[in-house]
Amino acid sequence: MGGITIFFPEHMWAEPHYNFFQIYREECADKMRDYKGIIEMMKKDLKEDDNKIKEKIKRKEKEEKERKKREAKEKEESEKIKEKVDEKIEKAKIIEDKSKEQIMKLCYEMHHDESIDLKDRTYRKIGKKFELNHITVKRYVEKYSKIIEKEDGEDFEDKVLEDLEGDTDEENRN
Repeated sequence: MGGITIFFPEHMWAEPHYNFFQIYREECADKMRDYKGIIEMMKKDLKEDDNKIKEKIKRKEKEEKERKKREAKEKEESEKIKEKVDEKIEKAKIIEDKSKEQIMKLCYEMHHDESIDLKDRTYRKIGKKFELNHITVKRYVEKYSKIIEKEDGEDFEDKVLEDLEGDTDEENRN
């Protein structure tokens, strides 16, 4: 006995001229299922899902573009506001400089006013009147004296130039 017995399966594997699907349809028609409807339904669902995903992507891209536009507008508006604030700050500084210069002038005039008693012309007393520190008053007086010196120097030069121009005009007339 030592022989090997081979059992072949019953589904006609060794008969190539038979078509399995055809024979199965003939013999087991009640067990057959038609998956064409399910396949079409799955394809339809897949297309719908693809369309939904594409719409989501388009919506996100659109929202991103709108967000970028909004950010650009906000940036422009913030730059405009910043420019306006800078202009206001510059105007305030100019006004402050003018008022500072006026205070400097008042401090200088008070310090050099001989009608006021010498005891009342000290930096501390002037500072108390203007509610400033005596060191600040001293700096103001010194700065304003430099400003006056500059103006006097410019006026002198301007006068010399005017005189020279006036002399040349008189010579041209003669």
